[in-house]
Amino acid sequence: MNAIVTSRPPASRRGWRDGYLEPIQRALKERILASGVVQLDDTPVKCQSRSGGELFEARLWTYLSPQVSGVVFDFTLDRTHEHVLEFLGEDIAGYLVGDGYAGYTTIVGKRPSVIQTGCWAHVLRKYRDALKDSPAQASPMMSLIAALFDVETAAIESKLDPASVLALREERSRPILDRIRLLAESLRSHGSEQEAFGKAQTYLFKQWPALARFLEDGRVPFHNNSCERAIRPVAVGRRNWLFTGSERGGRAAAIAYSLIESCRRVEVDPYVYLRDVLVRVATHPASRVDELTPDRWKLLFGPQSAA
Repeated sequence: MNAIVTSRPPASRRGWRDGYLEPIQRALKERILASGVVQLDDTPVKCQSRSGGELFEARLWTYLSPQVSGVVFDFTLDRTHEHVLEFLGEDIAGYLVGDGYAGYTTIVGKRPSVIQTGCWAHVLRKYRDALKDSPAQASPMMSLIAALFDVETAAIESKLDPASVLALREERSRPILDRIRLLAESLRSHGSEQEAFGKAQTYLFKQWPALARFLEDGRVPFHNNSCERAIRPVAVGRRNWLFTGSERGGRAAAIAYSLIESCRRVEVDPYVYLRDVLVRVATHPASRVDELTPDRWKLLFGPQSAA
């Protein structure tokens, strides 16, 4: 039997440090990347330099998929697109859902099999920012965008499969999208690019091809809010831990966040999960490491599985 590790069962403190749990994180990553729809977002974290003194701004990225019950975090020393390319790998194919980060365009250029997809929540926020200074222009745009959200809510409440979601979007969302485009075109002359409304308009037109991609595939999310929610605990947590002590510490934090947040997504107690997995991982076959991801562990080894 080819075990994931061959040394003695690890204590919990050694788990992050020595990589006992990294294969589980990697198994989640492989599932997410193979799903055909990858969502990503990032947030800054402070990291201590190798000299142990000065702090610099590193990043924690989060990746997930509507088709996978899990989330994976990745730690990088900066925000350059090369890190995302490395994470995605050479064989990635499908939709990449994110915000207006300029690096995504470069990523798609270097991975022709990847299709850039936009986030309508970002568009709505930008027009909301313009509401105070340009209410007559921003308000009708917001109303139309809200109508798109209503269609997505109806799809979720009806628990539609991707094919049915696509049909609903074709029937209800496409006409709304056409109206948004026409209204935005009619308002092109209002506001400068330095004003909030002008910035919202610039974002909409620049992102338009990516924003319309949700009409191509019912699996593609209309916005990236689920990814933003997944990364929110980092923003809350860093108020307490302030910074990572090193690059190694940042990578350990990424593993911890990956498994703990994946537990929460499938309603598994992270403490119960880690207490079991940190012992089980020492003898579990490497070929079946995916069984130790939180969602699969819940089915195979969780408390309810023994009932």
